[in-house]
Formats: sequence, C-alpha cells, structure tokens
Amino acid sequence: MARILGVRSSFSLVFVGLALAFAGCGGSSASSPPQASLLGSAVDGVAQAAMQQQGMPGMTVALSKNGSMLYLQGYGVSDLATRQQTQPGAIFEIGSVTKQFTAALIMSLQEQGQPARG
Repeated sequence: MARILGVRSSFSLVFVGLALAFAGCGGSSASSPPQASLLGSAVDGVAQAAMQQQGMPGMTVALSKNGSMLYLQGYGVSDLATRQQTQPGAIFEIGSVTKQFTAALIMSLQEQGQPARG
C-alpha cells in the first residue's frame, strides 16, 4: 500500500491563499468555461507557489460553491517512493490541522454570544 504523506501545519497559509483566490469568483452558482479557466489559473499559481515555499511534495485542491464543484485538481506526487502523481481524489492525512478550524469556529460562536459546548 502506498504511503500517504501528511500535510504540514503550514496548511493554513495555503488555505488563506486559496480563499483569497476564490473570493474573486463571480456570484453565480456555476462557472462558465472562461470563469473556470480563470479560477484554475489563479489556483494553480497559488498551489504551486505554496508547494514550493513549504516543501510539500503533493496536495489536492477542491473548491465548491452552493453545492457545485468549481475546481478539483491534484498537484505534485502523493507517494515519494513511486513518484505517483497526485490524483484529484487523493486522500491525505490531515494531522492536527483541524484544531485551527475548530478554534476559529469556537471564537466565532463566542463573538456571536453563543456558548461553546464541550
């Protein structure tokens, strides 16, 4: 079985970059081919730069809006030993990355006056 690579804690940097690239997308729920091409170009640049900066051998990016998949792409390799290209459906171990999202959600709820429940 292929060894799946873990995602580094720098995931948040990649996430922020992709969120900023995604924020410029149009308001419709489905992208037309020119918009999808522009989105792909923006995401490709951010993803490849992040991989190079953080030394990540591979990653997958999926962006959706209102239940519609706007973009799905694999980058780099998912197995260092076999140099297998990362497929869009590749599943990576996420390590401790979810703690950052959980903390942000708890703080958002607290700011809204809703108590966080354990």
